[in-house]
Amino acid sequence: MASMDCVLCGIAQGDEAAERVYEDARVLAVTPLRPMAPVHVLLFPREHVADLPTFLLEDVSAVGEVMRRAALIAAELGLTGSGYRLAWNFGPDTKQRIMHPHLHLFGGAVLSGSLA
Repeated sequence: MASMDCVLCGIAQGDEAAERVYEDARVLAVTPLRPMAPVHVLLFPREHVADLPTFLLEDVSAVGEVMRRAALIAAELGLTGSGYRLAWNFGPDTKQRIMHPHLHLFGGAVLSGSLA
């Protein structure tokens, strides 16, 4: 069920604008408004989930599909030769601002050693 105050739910429902990289019945991939690398894609499940641990523990199939799609998008964007980073964030120590679980795909340049 969608959360009324969740920007990713808004994107999934078409209420929020986003540059869509990929979408199907379960997964969306969009370019964030403020990319943190030359290539930065957010991948997330269409269905709202309360938090990352719940998603990882309760919907292994959807988690696998998000990860699989990230690998396919990275290949489509030509990142497999030079490499890319995948990152999930959860909780205040990671500076997480959007609670809807989402995976960051970073690439297109030599990335910093810092993950924050």
